[in-house]
Amino acid sequence: MCNNPCDDCCEYPIPSVAINEFFFRPVSGSDIPDYIEIVNYGSSDVDLSGWTIMGEELSGTITAGEYILVAGEDPFFNADGNELYAGQNIPNSVYADISLSTSSDEIDLLDADGVEIDYVAYGDGWPVGTSNRGHAVELINPSYDNSDPLNWISVAEDCLNELMYSDNGEIENFGSPTLENCSYEGPSEILGCTDIDACNFNPEATENDGSCEYAQEYYDCDDNCLNDIDGDLLCDEIDDCVGELDECGICNGDGLVFECWDGSFVCQQDDCPDEINQVNIIYNSTSDIAGFQFGVDGVEVVGALGGDAQNAGFMVSTSESTVIGFSLTGSTIPAGNGILTIVEFSGSPDDFCMNNLVLSGQAGDPLDASIVNCNLIVSSMVLGCTDELACNYNPDATEDDDSCEYPQQYYDCNGDCINDDDLDLICDDVDDCVGEYDECGVC
Repeated sequence: MCNNPCDDCCEYPIPSVAINEFFFRPVSGSDIPDYIEIVNYGSSDVDLSGWTIMGEELSGTITAGEYILVAGEDPFFNADGNELYAGQNIPNSVYADISLSTSSDEIDLLDADGVEIDYVAYGDGWPVGTSNRGHAVELINPSYDNSDPLNWISVAEDCLNELMYSDNGEIENFGSPTLENCSYEGPSEILGCTDIDACNFNPEATENDGSCEYAQEYYDCDDNCLNDIDGDLLCDEIDDCVGELDECGICNGDGLVFECWDGSFVCQQDDCPDEINQVNIIYNSTSDIAGFQFGVDGVEVVGALGGDAQNAGFMVSTSESTVIGFSLTGSTIPAGNGILTIVEFSGSPDDFCMNNLVLSGQAGDPLDASIVNCNLIVSSMVLGCTDELACNYNPDATEDDDSCEYPQQYYDCNGDCINDDDLDLICDDVDDCVGEYDECGVC
C-alpha cells in the first residue's frame, strides 16, 4: 500500500484509502461480475470526484470506516433473483468499466491530481488463478502493506454475502463486497508521529515511532515566519529592523533630512559634498599662447572650462592639483589679455593659488611668464637684439629678432677707430704711418 508515494515531498496528507478486496472470475457456469472493493480506514470522509481506478473515473464519497464496491455493467443478483447494478441500486457502490485477469493484473488508484493513492499488482505467489476462481481475494487488514501477497487471502466458502448469488438463486461464489472482510484480523498498530504539534502529525497513528518533525524556532511547518509584520521574510524575533531601513540605514528613520548647498539631501551635514567654487585664470601676454600648465595649492581641483582656451579649441584636462591645456590642431590663444580658463575646485577661494607655471609659444618654446596674485599670468615678451656685442644690443629684449647690428672691422659702433694713436682718423690697423712723416717722407 502506498501511503506516501512522493517520498516525503508531499505537503498534504495522503487519504487513508486502500484497495481492500477484488474478485477476478466466478466459478464456471455462474455470472458474478468482476469487482474491486476499496476501504476508507481513516477518520475523514473522502471525495472520490475525479479519482480513477484502472483508468476508469470514480465519483461519490467514501465515508470514514466504510467500503465502496466498484464494478462494471453486468448485474449482481440477490436471493430473490433481482438484478442489482453498481452505481444504481447497490448501496455504497460506483460504476466503473473494469475487468480483472485470472492470473495477473494491476490495479492502480489515483486521486483527482493524478497522485497514486494505492497500487496492487497480483500474479505469481498470490491466491489467484483458475484454482481460486469464485473466491474473492481479501486484505486481512486494510492498514497492512497490500503489495505483499502474504497479507492477502482467498476467502473461504463461509464468506457469504447477499450480492454473491447467481441468477439461479444459488451461492457458488464467495466474497464480502461492501462489508468488512471475512478474513479481517482486527486493528493493528499504525506507526507514525502522534504529537499534534509536530509538522508530520499523523492522526491515524496509534503508536509514536519517533519520526516527529518540528518547525524551527519562530517558523511554522512551511518555513514561514510566525511573526513578520513588515513582510521582509525575516522573523520579527531575529529581524534587526521590524519596519523599513531608510536611506541612511536607520530603522524607521527620517531618511535624508539635511539639505546641502547644491540642493541635494544627505543623512548628516558632514555628508554634504564640498562646495564647488570657481576662479578665473587671467592672462596678459605679449605673445601667442600655444599651451599652458600650472599647479594649484590649497584646494582640490575638480575641473576647468570656458575662457579663451575653450574658444581656441584647447583640450583642457585636470587632476586634483594640476591644470593642463593645449591644442591638438596647432591653434593658439592670440597675444593680449583675458580669461585663460575657469578652474572649478572644492575648498575655500581664499586658499586657491597657482604654482609651477609653464607657458609655451607657438614653436613650443617656453614663454617668460610669472604668476601675480595667485590667479594672474603675466607674459611680456620684448623682441630685439640680445647679443651684448651688437651695436643695438637691447638688455630688455626677451627674444632675439635677428636685428643685431655690428661695427666695421677696427671701428666701434660710433664709427670711430678703435686704435688711432696718431689721431689722424686712420685706424692704426690700416694706417701706413702711425705717427708723422718727416720732410723726407719718412714715417
